Amino acid sequence: MIIENGVDITKYKELPKFKMTKKKHGFFGPVLLYVGRIAWHKSLEKVIEALPSITKGFPSAKFLMVGPDCANGSTNLLRLAKKLRVEDSVVMTGRVSESQLHFYYSIADVFILPSLYEGLSLSMLEAMASKIPLIMCSSAEVSDVLTHGEDALILKDGTNDEISGSVNLLLNQSGLREKLRQNAYGLVLRKYTWKAVVDKLESIYEELVTGN
Repeated sequence: MIIENGVDITKYKELPKFKMTKKKHGFFGPVLLYVGRIAWHKSLEKVIEALPSITKGFPSAKFLMVGPDCANGSTNLLRLAKKLRVEDSVVMTGRVSESQLHFYYSIADVFILPSLYEGLSLSMLEAMASKIPLIMCSSAEVSDVLTHGEDALILKDGTNDEISGSVNLLLNQSGLREKLRQNAYGLVLRKYTWKAVVDKLESIYEELVTGN
């Protein structure tokens, strides 16, 4: 039996109050959020390649990447953004404090994790706890947890066209955004709070001790 990550749900209940300062920090349109290492295997270049299509409909959209740089990944991504003339739509913060991270979760309209090889990441659970609709690439772990069209949009191949289509779909359909965010939040409450994780761990220990 696998014990998954858990998330402290109480830390995300106050997030709505931060939204009031979104424009003050230079975010005037939709925010596409990624949280994690800036590394080649995260396929972040696919999102940047999708930005020309996304910004046609949403000129003020920003792709916000929060996390530490690995192997000069930021430089390569910014070079690509400049080549595609979307550098003004890309924001990189580097490593941030927990309070800063909570602010970024609070202003995000879409959480996107384009990596083709991704387990049950903590940032994904944090986004679900923050009630942000998810766009995820398909993997064994993700497919075991999330259902396409119910609590996330699952990318089959993770191409830039598929990413731009999924982002545009979410940004244009408020009903779909609300459905995904509420279903994903309910899933976190049922299975991925720390209490749920500890209860599962205690159940395993009990089975080992009693042999039942």
